[in-house]
Amino acid sequence: MTGRPQSDVPEERAVRRLHAHQHRLVEGLDDILDVTAGLQEVLLQSRYDAAVDDLGAVLDVEAGLRSVLPDGPPPPLPGASAAGRGPGAAEDARWSVTASDRWALRMNPHVATAYHALRSDADLARGLGSLPGLARGITLEITRALGQDLELARNSTLVSYSLRLHAPDLELERVLERARSLANTLALGLERGGNATYAQARDLDRARALVTVLGRAGRHAGFVPGLPLILRRALDRAGDVARMLELADSAGGLPAPTVIGVRVAEVARAIGMVLGRRPPSFDSTSVHTFVNDFTTSDLRAVQLTGVDLDGVRWSETGTRWPAAVDVEELKARSEETPAHSGIWVVRSSGTAAMRDFADLG
Repeated sequence: MTGRPQSDVPEERAVRRLHAHQHRLVEGLDDILDVTAGLQEVLLQSRYDAAVDDLGAVLDVEAGLRSVLPDGPPPPLPGASAAGRGPGAAEDARWSVTASDRWALRMNPHVATAYHALRSDADLARGLGSLPGLARGITLEITRALGQDLELARNSTLVSYSLRLHAPDLELERVLERARSLANTLALGLERGGNATYAQARDLDRARALVTVLGRAGRHAGFVPGLPLILRRALDRAGDVARMLELADSAGGLPAPTVIGVRVAEVARAIGMVLGRRPPSFDSTSVHTFVNDFTTSDLRAVQLTGVDLDGVRWSETGTRWPAAVDVEELKARSEETPAHSGIWVVRSSGTAAMRDFADLG
């Protein structure tokens, strides 16, 4: 019995054909592909990243920021006559929005979260000259918020491109992606913790580089609606991160005024984000006035159901509550400050007690 030659086995023929097709494919690819150009394209991003990292050695960051950011205080909110910096500056900003709007801002979850963090850290600071161990946690928190700003910036540019509001700006895309990469890497380093000097120096270098890159992004942002405001907020946050890392590195703990100042800035940024404009200027006193002082406010139109009134400052003659509010019950939960002034501060958490409408007749 004679067997079929090995070379005629169907499987072998299929393998030979496959090898022949593969050989022709490789030869064809050699004719159309530029391997050297492909390698250069792969290395482009890493070379770009390395070049940006080296900017800190040759650029004057402070001078660059001065050229990017506008001079003078931020513009006032609508209706404000003169909002500036320093003690009392937010008295004008306070009245730049209606009492109902300020009440709505107080209840906004972004503003409420930032304000709660301010109050919590301020309570800690009252008994401590500095807050050791708090620097990394606050810095990480703000770095994550900064990363959210950059994601929002990226989405804003994509929406703008998709709506054909302007042509894609490749340089802006590269700079934003570099900023996001720096922010994510910085957040990862902060999450890992550690107090090694080299790790602290590395995080600080990244924060400073982020300030530089964000300043650069600001020069390309004018054509994207809302992007300059987002980048300004991110730039402010990056500056706070760099300052906190620098202070923590030199003193081993953040001074209490620095912590409070950063928390105040976060409250202002939250308000600016909700309003869609540059945030008001606050100090450690005026921020509480803006959020809590309703001593001369007409609140008859506000929604009080389910609202925590802790910290609200009100007066017997100047605050106008909805008719259903039990003012005497509210007074029992408040402290008159100063005594016999007719000015009250709610000192316990909880909502306002409402009287039955049947009892109002």
